[in-house]
Amino acid sequence: SRVTLVNFTITPASLRSQSMSRIMQEEKPEVEKRRRDLLKLQGEQNVKLRELEEKMLNTISAVEGSILDDDRVVTGMETLMTEGVQVEEQIAKSADVMKEVQQAISTFEPLGEICRELFVLLKAMRDISFLYEFSAKGFMSVLECVLERLGPVAEGGDEGQRASELKLGLFTEMAARIGRGLSAEDKMVFSL
Repeated sequence: SRVTLVNFTITPASLRSQSMSRIMQEEKPEVEKRRRDLLKLQGEQNVKLRELEEKMLNTISAVEGSILDDDRVVTGMETLMTEGVQVEEQIAKSADVMKEVQQAISTFEPLGEICRELFVLLKAMRDISFLYEFSAKGFMSVLECVLERLGPVAEGGDEGQRASELKLGLFTEMAARIGRGLSAEDKMVFSL
């Protein structure tokens, strides 16, 4: 049976990744789907490669006497080497496709970085007062609200302009939602 360990810690980098994923789902769903499929495929290929390596080591360790004298081992090793080369080729191909996907999403990367920086700012507000506790879920709901309010991008629209609109919308919504709960002197700190 398999055991999956889940780390519930939200780091700025993981929030950036979640934000980028959500933005890409809205702005370029086909690119996001390709990216997710590629990540899944790469994971499966890495697992298969590890399994092949383990199988090879087990075959070698089970040999009694000389490895070269055992035809089963030599044949098995040749088969494993062939499969290993195929898996490595698939990994290389998927890496090339991932570069293409990264190029397609590069327009929205600065927006992902802004999301990360805003989240770090919200976490830093906790140092000002224990009352300022902002969750990743709350941050993502603000992002969702901005994406829904602005709607999908028009076909063939300017992606740079769209990224600017999303950035402005995110800052405006964040200021409107967070600013209401801050004390007067802390609003100045937040706005900086």
